[in-house]
Amino acid sequence: MKLMKSALICCALLIAGTLSACEVSDAPQQDGTLNSREPVVTEIVENNNGGDQAAGGNGDTAKPASDNGAGNAASAGDGQAAQNNDAPAQNASGNEQAAQETPAAADDGDSYAVGSEPALSIGVIHAKAGQKSVPVTVKLHNNPGFCAGGIRVIYDPAITPQYDPDSFQGVSDKGPAVGSALTYCSVATENLIVAYGILGQEDSHENGNLFTCYFDIPKNAASGRVYKLKTELADLKNENGDTVSLKTIGGEIRID
Repeated sequence: MKLMKSALICCALLIAGTLSACEVSDAPQQDGTLNSREPVVTEIVENNNGGDQAAGGNGDTAKPASDNGAGNAASAGDGQAAQNNDAPAQNASGNEQAAQETPAAADDGDSYAVGSEPALSIGVIHAKAGQKSVPVTVKLHNNPGFCAGGIRVIYDPAITPQYDPDSFQGVSDKGPAVGSALTYCSVATENLIVAYGILGQEDSHENGNLFTCYFDIPKNAASGRVYKLKTELADLKNENGDTVSLKTIGGEIRID
């Protein structure tokens, strides 16, 4: 069991692109206790029109700067997400900047539609300024069967993922679509990645929630502000060792 857990942790770290030869910036300050989750009311909306393809695993990469070699060092390898044109520039302080604000779209999720193909999705999540522990759930649709690999959530730099600042283990909940597989969640703050490693012995064919991670929203987030979220695959395999392909659909957190 210890060997399997060690392998799973290594898998999750590779998924996050966290290699010890590189370096990392200091972890952001956490506001409140790590595991205390305030009761929140959020809404995840999925519609059936349009589509939003997340960045692929082998696209352009953004090379992070080196630092002091801490355990959460980020490296720019295959699968690392580059910041695209619709993502705001990184804001190290976590404060809102007027130039970064993105108005909410007129629809309520049309751009995150799910079709008949195998897909990952997040959709639209509603939150309030200063809200803690906002749940972001990655869902699996039309599951073709998988047992091992990883999923990445690429998040907006203005929001803060919940994680242990010593181990960089992310706060997460396992969903039924993972099946009986072991899982591990890690956070690469410099690359803006929450990575979820999955290690099983037999395929899961369940649909629904894969996992949920949690984010804190800045206190001064303006009404209508949109925080973009992307999904990516990291070498997802079935029990025969075949690569599993899924359409990756992102989502967003909208401030009411």
